[in-house]
Amino acid sequence: MTKRLAVAGAIVAVCLTVASGGLAAPAPIGVGVGLAVQPHAVAVPAAVVAAHPNGQVGGLTAEPVAPSVGGATVSSTERISCWRAYFTYNHSPGVGTEAEWINPYWCGNGSSMRGIDNGWHGQICTILVSCEGESGIGTWYGCGSGCLSIGQQINGYFAVWLGVSINTTLTVIYELYPNGNYWSYYYSS
Repeated sequence: MTKRLAVAGAIVAVCLTVASGGLAAPAPIGVGVGLAVQPHAVAVPAAVVAAHPNGQVGGLTAEPVAPSVGGATVSSTERISCWRAYFTYNHSPGVGTEAEWINPYWCGNGSSMRGIDNGWHGQICTILVSCEGESGIGTWYGCGSGCLSIGQQINGYFAVWLGVSINTTLTVIYELYPNGNYWSYYYSS
């Protein structure tokens, strides 16, 4: 089963790489510039909020921001909204917890990205599972400022001790849109 998921994940990764190279790239669901964009109600565990490297408080608020967000210059009349999502892949093997999570915060004007903070991410390991680190966050499509969307991924590395060490990689792939919409995909290898 793990090998099938790894093959499926590799196929998706290749398709996404090809798509980001100029073929059929994903398009956001447009709501029009200047329209108020409502945030999604996302429950974020307190431990995740507390784990941000800058100690910033999490939360979901739609807020106008000017004159710049994430390096993108905006006009004072541009309506900017911000959102937070929580993506996790829990592949716990029954002898402990093995989970990778990311809790990005991003802003947009409904049709263009205006900034992203992907600093909220980490691993959860318990009992016979040890956290072995992360790689990424890598961007495979778009950008966080001025693009139609941004697609990113993070890889978490784990080891499970069952007489021998069994190593696994959990990958969380997601795409964020400037109107608050998003999608995600998870796989392990």
